[in-house]
Amino acid sequence: MLNYNLPRFSTRLSQVKIRQYVFSIVLCQQCFDEYFVKFNFFDVPCFKSSLSKALGVGIIAGSLLVKVPQILKILNNKSGEVLLVSFRSVHGAMVHSWEFKQ
Repeated sequence: MLNYNLPRFSTRLSQVKIRQYVFSIVLCQQCFDEYFVKFNFFDVPCFKSSLSKALGVGIIAGSLLVKVPQILKILNNKSGEVLLVSFRSVHGAMVHSWEFKQ
């Protein structure tokens, strides 16, 4: 059996690392310091930046959640027929917008 001598993290340390990662997605280091060190919650540039990043993450998460029912249908039916319907609808919308521009 191989022994890799991996460092053991305490649960407290791993929770701190996870929290730092989650905050780093939405907040830059300067905004984190502004909000949680200086307790200045009315800093406009940080608010704009944080709001923009949070909305971006929300849009991406929402677009991923929309696909979950489709994936479940594929798994339950054991068929990709749902993908064909989805492809046709996307392709139709694409062709319509392309023809509309020209």
